[in-house]
Amino acid sequence: MQYLSTYISLKFFLYYLVLVHSERLKDQITVQLDSGKHDCFTLLNGTNQIGCQSNPQGNAGTLILVNHAAELENSSNQIGDIIVAVNIEQLTKTLVDSLISTKSIKGVILFRNQTNLQRTNSEDSSCPNQEFSFYKSQESSCEWNKKGAVHPSGLRFLDWKKPVLFITNETEVDLIVNKCIKAFNFDSSNTSPKCTAKMTMRMHAAGDAQICLRRQQLFSGLSDTISLCDPLGDENIFAIVPHVSKIDQPNVFMLTTRLDTFSMFTNNDGGDVSVLTSLISSLVVANAIGQNLENFQSRAKANNKQIMFGFLHGESLGYIGSSRMVFDMNLGKFPVEDKGFSPNKSAHSLSLNDIKLYLELQHIGFEADLKNYFIHLDPHIYSKFKLQIDQAINSSVTGMKINGFKLRKTSIKSNAQVPPSSYHTLLKHEAVPGFIISTADQFYQYKDTNSLLDKALREDHERTFRSSVIKHITAAATSSLYTILNHVLSTDPTQEKDYVIKQDFIEKLVDCFFYTENWSCSFFNEILNITQKADFGNRTFALNVNNSAQCKTLNEGQNLFSFNWQFDPITNKSYCYKTSVYRTPASSPAFEIEDYDFLNGTYSTWVESVWDPRRLELYVSTGYTTDLIVLLFGILFFATSLLVCRKMNIESWLDDPVLLPNRPEPL
Repeated sequence: MQYLSTYISLKFFLYYLVLVHSERLKDQITVQLDSGKHDCFTLLNGTNQIGCQSNPQGNAGTLILVNHAAELENSSNQIGDIIVAVNIEQLTKTLVDSLISTKSIKGVILFRNQTNLQRTNSEDSSCPNQEFSFYKSQESSCEWNKKGAVHPSGLRFLDWKKPVLFITNETEVDLIVNKCIKAFNFDSSNTSPKCTAKMTMRMHAAGDAQICLRRQQLFSGLSDTISLCDPLGDENIFAIVPHVSKIDQPNVFMLTTRLDTFSMFTNNDGGDVSVLTSLISSLVVANAIGQNLENFQSRAKANNKQIMFGFLHGESLGYIGSSRMVFDMNLGKFPVEDKGFSPNKSAHSLSLNDIKLYLELQHIGFEADLKNYFIHLDPHIYSKFKLQIDQAINSSVTGMKINGFKLRKTSIKSNAQVPPSSYHTLLKHEAVPGFIISTADQFYQYKDTNSLLDKALREDHERTFRSSVIKHITAAATSSLYTILNHVLSTDPTQEKDYVIKQDFIEKLVDCFFYTENWSCSFFNEILNITQKADFGNRTFALNVNNSAQCKTLNEGQNLFSFNWQFDPITNKSYCYKTSVYRTPASSPAFEIEDYDFLNGTYSTWVESVWDPRRLELYVSTGYTTDLIVLLFGILFFATSLLVCRKMNIESWLDDPVLLPNRPEPL
């Protein structure tokens, strides 16, 4: 009878909780923040792992607001486990090192003050891609990103060993800073309630790239759903004009820009200056040549020369795209693999020896008061090909000058270096003559290189920089175009009237990339929503090609051209385009070579960890004294319930004698 009384007492109490308060108790006492999309994730290479992660059950701690490293020691000593909220503009090397090394810090929440936007937030190191530099013996003098790097080793390349996320939603920032930290946590006593955060960001990979891939391979035989990490990779794009078949002699001018940037956070949409201004400049040059393509092709063929536009992917993380290009060249598989077609239907396999001049655009600017550009040369290459390079430089200088910009050489002393660029990959394999055009002199002028915050133009809501960025792109494109015309067509570019930089085309690209939300402009929608890819080429004259299926069949039996059914927004019709545009893998050769040594440092070995959806929860936790009072009250309540139930007559409590029969019921 005593046990039954206790059971009824507890059951009545549980029914009260479940029926009267049917909402989950956890949902009543926690607030989950869901709008954030920028979570720090883990990368692994051949030697270690970098990035962020939480314990599988999550990391919890009292939320505090920190502006300086000195504030951390007092807070951790007084409070215990903490989650630190810090304005990303306040990050310094000292503060970052403290955030990582302080054991009581269980997680970091970064936010941004939208009213005070500073631009010194590069997540790259002081010397980008240092491990893959052509100048490894001089790497101590490499400080190109010194002015912009928050940490000399790079925020992206640190192993935080704790969850880190970046919140941009102003409502959630206000909730964390004002309604949580300032409302509850400015009182340092342990007796007062505290606003606590729990961060759950579980990563599946650990160790290094080779360990992760080996584990994944072992699990693959057990289940098709096991995935721990994925090698970084994408596609390179090359356009060669005129085309080069096996019966032609390659003599290539290569104009290069990269397609990628990075951040330690997911959903990175930065890259205004790291990528886009240079990319737009190259596209404008392609457009200028494409407006009079047949004329350019015939004159270039007469000179037995070609222009190759190279758009390389993965360059910011170990020159993945350019190293794969050179790897394929050495195997005789660039730009396409030989399929045994007849010579006039097969693309010529290009090598580095076929590249007679190389030009790369980098960090094309946007500020109105920035008028100086610089030419970067390798001193040994320059001394070997001085006449050829000087002739090309003269054309580049002229193109800049007529647009009101100055372009001059940087130091060509024996210890001079070209800045981190795809050119490093070529120089490690062959003495290719070339140079870099950039706003950087000794250091990068732009301080958000490779960062989530590389959005100076897309955050230019008043369009302050629109006219100035158009001028910069016009100058860079004209400079590049003049260099191409001089080298490929052997002509004085100032006298050429057939190839003109189109201002309206620049304005369309600038408005679409920088001043339209999510790049959803009419110009892009007309092209990208109708066709899978926009190619640089001309319409075929095959009159019987009336649809995409017929166009696709023209790709059979040859690999010299790519035939693509595309929409033309000018005529509002679709055509079968005949192009010499090639898409090649931008994946590291390290994952192609059997039994590759992941420790030798020749190729990039980055893999990205698979992760579970992250959770950020806020709740108010009481101090030790309050917890003790609640515990004692609970014990007292439970003891009182036992005494009351013991004195009760169980039959009168239930008021139903059927529930407690005097004798067993027959079966």
